Order: sequence, then structure tokens, then C-alpha cells
Amino acid sequence: MNSPYEINLMDELTLRRVTYGRYNYANTAEFDDYDLQNPFAQGSFRWVAYGTYTGGKRSGQPYVCKWFKTGAVFSEDYFTLDPDIKAVEKAAEIVDRFNQLNILSKEIKINVPDVWTFDKDLPAILSRTYEYGETDLGPEGISSFFSNHACSKYCRPHWTAPADPVEHYRPVSSTNMIRHTVSTAKSKPI
Repeated sequence: MNSPYEINLMDELTLRRVTYGRYNYANTAEFDDYDLQNPFAQGSFRWVAYGTYTGGKRSGQPYVCKWFKTGAVFSEDYFTLDPDIKAVEKAAEIVDRFNQLNILSKEIKINVPDVWTFDKDLPAILSRTYEYGETDLGPEGISSFFSNHACSKYCRPHWTAPADPVEHYRPVSSTNMIRHTVSTAKSKPI
């Protein structure tokens, strides 16, 4: 995969373990930049992209990821109130009851989702016009970057840099953020 992003299983949903639930048993997945920049579907608040499981019993199988669109707001109890998760809970009750009635000779199972989080840092993109979200520190960020930059094998000699870069932000190992107004755009899962 090109520039994969990896995510890890954070925590199982607080759903009770249903008798006829089909659980994931995977623990990591990767996504290409292209798939995250070009989701194949979307809902009102979330994007959806393909990936591939890379760990656990489902390693190598396709994976689907949903993440919030930029600007979406959720509260700490979102995952207990989310309509998708509530639908899974209700479907699990119905499937359990249906299977207890022994109407069919086979059991019906339901997929029980998991909640995952990103395990790797996402790149911060800097622009002159602050067009890449809260981690885009604009011209001051560009100047700060070049005030501490030493070219490496990844740099090209024809690339230009600011003539007299000034450190506006102290270098840190994490990502700096500033709040400014941005339009809703395709974000990446966090």
C-alpha cells in the first residue's frame, strides 16, 4: 500500500456479547492515502473508505472505515447514542430471539462493529492560505518549519524556501494547531 495509515482496535462497543453475534477478531488495518482522500461513500456526518486488515484472524481481508467529516461535533456519549450502534443493539435482540424460536435449521448471525482509533500521526500540511485545517499554520508555520529545516535525501534542489525564515512556533514532536475558520472538507479518521 502507498503511504498507509494504520489503526488499532481501541475498545469493543459496550454491546453485550450476543449469542449469535459475529465478532471481528482483527486488531489492525491500513488505508492508502488515495482511499482516504476519495471516500467511496458518505453520510450526513461521516465519510466511508476501504482499507485492508493487517492483523488478527482477518489479516488480508477488506475493511471499511467510517470517520467524522471536518467540522462535525460529537459528545463523549456519541457512541452510546449513535443510531448505527443502536440499530445493531436492536438487531442483535431480534436475531437472538428469532434463533431461539428455531424456525430455521441454521443460525442467523449479526456483525457486531468495533470502535478503532488511529495509531499513527497524520501529516500537517502548511499553505499560504490556511486551507488545510487547524494544523495548517499558514505563512508563519512555513517560515517556522524552514527556520529549523536541514535538507535531506527527500528534498529537491530546485525547491524554493523562504529567504529569511523566522521561528514563529517552537518546534515540538507533536502537531501544533490554531483555530481558524475553514470550510468543511474531506478529513481523515482520527
